[in-house]
Amino acid sequence: MKSIVACLLALAALSAAPSSSLYAQSPSPELDDDVRAIAKKLNCPTCSGRNLADCPTETCLQWKGEIRAQLDSGKSTGEVVLYFQDRFGSTVLQEPPKAGGTLVLWIAPLGAALMLIGGGIIAAQRLSARRTRAAEPRTAAASTDSYTAQIENEVQAGL
Repeated sequence: MKSIVACLLALAALSAAPSSSLYAQSPSPELDDDVRAIAKKLNCPTCSGRNLADCPTETCLQWKGEIRAQLDSGKSTGEVVLYFQDRFGSTVLQEPPKAGGTLVLWIAPLGAALMLIGGGIIAAQRLSARRTRAAEPRTAAASTDSYTAQIENEVQAGL
């Protein structure tokens, strides 16, 4: 039992320690506001789901340097983002473009929400109708069996 507790404590200590300086949480201090604003719009090419501004890997440092060089050459923010998108595809963007094939990514949540609302309305209407029918008193004709109904039909037909 003591060895299990010791192993758990060792694992907890290892998980609390920083795993690598390669993925430090603080952004590099030399980033100016213009570079940071553009880098926040781009994905890190090596780390899944991390934006370029917060990633200190060597590749990201090179990309940030490229952003600075392009800004220094007079390119606008849109032109720099477009450069990276043209070179690496739309997956380099933090937000997918709102056009073409990725338009579905923007419309699908709205469609799903509308379907849920519509389904809720239909379910509420059916439940209300069911409660209304259950509250209505039953007539004698509705509670008769088929033989009685047949006799009533013959009598009404004049047989």
